[in-house]
Amino acid sequence: MFTILTLYCAHNPSTYGALAWEDYPTLRCLLEMCITSQFSFPPPTAIAAAAVAASGGEEAAAEALRVKEAQTATLERASILELERHLAAATNQQNVITEANSLLLAQLTSMDPTGPVRRPPQQFLDQLQQINQVGFTSVLPLSNLIALTNVESFCAYFTFGLTAL
Repeated sequence: MFTILTLYCAHNPSTYGALAWEDYPTLRCLLEMCITSQFSFPPPTAIAAAAVAASGGEEAAAEALRVKEAQTATLERASILELERHLAAATNQQNVITEANSLLLAQLTSMDPTGPVRRPPQQFLDQLQQINQVGFTSVLPLSNLIALTNVESFCAYFTFGLTAL
C-alpha cells in the first residue's frame, strides 16, 4: 500500500505529496528517502531535524527515533499476540500462543497512518530504491518528480529544516 501511496505522491506532489508530507509521518519518511536517495531508517535529514528540535546531537536523535519505533513495534506485537490468543481461546484451542509459534505476527501490522514513523521492512526499502532509480511509469525517477515541485513544505524542510518527523 505504501508503494502505491508513494507513487501517487511523487506524481502529484502539489496535492497528494503536500498532504502526505504534512499529515502522514511514515509516508513523509518514504518521500524523504526518495528525495535524498538515502534508503535507511531513520533518514539522515530526519535525524538532523530531530537533533535541532531536541537540542542534542545527531547520534542521540537517531537513537531516540529508533527507540520510539522499537517501542511502537513492541506494543504492536503485544496487541497482535493478544488478538491471536483471543482467537485461539474462541476456537477452544489449548495451545499457548507465543512469539515463537504465532501465525499472525508475520502477517499483521497496525495501520495508524498518522501515528509515529515506522521502520519499513528492508525488502520494501530495496523495492522503493529500485523504483526511485529507474522510475516507474515515467521517464524520471521519483526523486526528480518530487524535486520539480515548488511545494513550500518540501522546500522549507530541506532548505531550513523547519519541521521534524
